[in-house]
Amino acid sequence: VEAWEHDFKLTGQSLSGGSGWVILAYSPRDKKLLNVWSSDHQVSLAAGVPILVMDMYEHAYQMDYGANANSYIDAFFSNIDWQRVDNRTNNLKFS
Repeated sequence: VEAWEHDFKLTGQSLSGGSGWVILAYSPRDKKLLNVWSSDHQVSLAAGVPILVMDMYEHAYQMDYGANANSYIDAFFSNIDWQRVDNRTNNLKFS
């Protein structure tokens, strides 16, 4: 879990100051969860099922955090309702 969280946060940091989303997505083909990024409403995991999505467009954090995207990412994680995230995975098939 720590490795996943670290990767998810690093992906968010790589998008800070730019635009896009970080997505924990389920791949039905591979039957596993993957961290992916989506930029400019174009890039995404083909047939991926979003489980958790973090908005990294500046409008999501600039008013409250200015350019400090890391504080926004920390606040995002402290506000995740993990039960809801878990519920999204209940009917998924893993290998």
